[in-house]
Amino acid sequence: MKSFDFDSLAVRKMASGHLCLNLTERVNWEEFPNFVDQLIGLIGLRIINQSDGPDMRLWEVEIESHALSLVFDDYPLMVSLEASDEKGDIIIEKTHQILIQQNDTK
Repeated sequence: MKSFDFDSLAVRKMASGHLCLNLTERVNWEEFPNFVDQLIGLIGLRIINQSDGPDMRLWEVEIESHALSLVFDDYPLMVSLEASDEKGDIIIEKTHQILIQQNDTK
């Protein structure tokens, strides 16, 4: 399986006031499921629900027993992990640190 880089690692505040972790701009529609498999191995997320539209994939995932959104957006191209509450914000920050360490070991 192809190994993906986290080329866009950045935490941003969304309009909701909660955090979003940008992950990559280098994953296409077809590669997204394999990218998610890599995330499962790295951060232990679990897929709860998958919703695919014509230009966006919105997958509900669970990390540390807490629901977050994993989003593939075709324009502008970005895969991101999004929180909807304060606990999710904390998980976003932790996940960001884990992935920074993972990138540093490559």
